[in-house]
Amino acid sequence: MNRNLTAAFKYQIKDNIKAIVIFYCIVCAVIVLISIGTATITTSGNSTMGGLDTSTSIFIFIAGIVSFKEPFRMLMQNGVSRKTMMKSKILSALVITFFMAVCTTVLMLIGKALTSSMENYNVLSTYEQTYVLKAAGQSGFMVQLYSFIFNFLQYLAVFILGLFVALIFYRCGKAGKIAVGAGVPVTLFLVLPIIDSIFFKMKVTKSILKFFDFAFGITAGKPWAAFISFAVLAVLGLGLSWLLMRRADIKQ
Repeated sequence: MNRNLTAAFKYQIKDNIKAIVIFYCIVCAVIVLISIGTATITTSGNSTMGGLDTSTSIFIFIAGIVSFKEPFRMLMQNGVSRKTMMKSKILSALVITFFMAVCTTVLMLIGKALTSSMENYNVLSTYEQTYVLKAAGQSGFMVQLYSFIFNFLQYLAVFILGLFVALIFYRCGKAGKIAVGAGVPVTLFLVLPIIDSIFFKMKVTKSILKFFDFAFGITAGKPWAAFISFAVLAVLGLGLSWLLMRRADIKQ
């Protein structure tokens, strides 16, 4: 790596370290509290603890959003080119999401170990809950391996989505930010469902759900389809982000 790329990469990694440490301190505290609670409270039914990888995805999405404006201004002022900045962004995204996927795997294993003596309590990853039959037929090692790959690619796609959203808002004026921030969610989650319900008898929604089911191989039990979909989303997100970044100017 050249000097500017190395400096930009280190800056963007350091910019995320504090937030990641705080996040995992909270996660560890929650896992301990839940483990203590389940050990002391007797329940008649089966309980499942999940959501660790989902909460990590939310954190990474937010990290992707806040990873652009300040680093962009700082690096531009120090003479780092946009191309070098994008390369450093890709490298930092890979390192951060890989590290957090490892942490998720380790914490899931710890959670499973802490609750192993509880017959009515399970700690499951999103992969295990989504591809139930596939996971049930795998060894413990393969379940963790597939969960890790699923989480890593998911985190990478989500981080880049956050970066893309940040760039859209950065390039928009005040009116554009309001239009995107309010208009897109309202259109997607209110206007389109109403139109679909009235005029198409929910056929559009059903088609969208079928597409996502196929793209992520949920019903078919094919997690590799999700791996490919996350990778494609990451590449597309990077391409669109670069189109927005290469003409971006420094804003106060």
